[in-house]
Amino acid sequence: MRSASFRNNSKCLCFTRGKCIITTGLLDGLLNDEEIAFVLAHEISHQIKEHNEKNIRKYLQLRQSLGEYGGNISNNVFKFLTVPLSVIDEYEADQGSIWLMSMAGFDPEKGIQVLDRWTQIENHFDSSSFFSTHPPSYKRYACCAVLISQAKVR
Repeated sequence: MRSASFRNNSKCLCFTRGKCIITTGLLDGLLNDEEIAFVLAHEISHQIKEHNEKNIRKYLQLRQSLGEYGGNISNNVFKFLTVPLSVIDEYEADQGSIWLMSMAGFDPEKGIQVLDRWTQIENHFDSSSFFSTHPPSYKRYACCAVLISQAKVR
């Protein structure tokens, strides 16, 4: 059953212990199995690299180091201090998704086409934000394209 609350919310999320969800809003915008595989492999790569666990540890360490003030740390303060690191996590997850897709028999070149479409969407909206945890889609697409071309050479 499709939930109307997820229809306009295009997300794929990865939680600790291997749980991933993909909203119908995102699923409806993916054109083929390769794009679905890219998005899910990206989230699986976060799991393999333990990005969520690493971020939870960073958050708890920050709270502990702030002592009595640690309980009052806001999500925005945490994001301000960790966004540059989470951008690196996103590139790592993209790299892992290309490898996982290839190993599973999917065509990564077709999968990353979703990043090209997201670039068009981002160009119409101000999606640039200092607090954005994801690099711009055009940069992700370019990095993925280079990785794919390098893999073909080998």
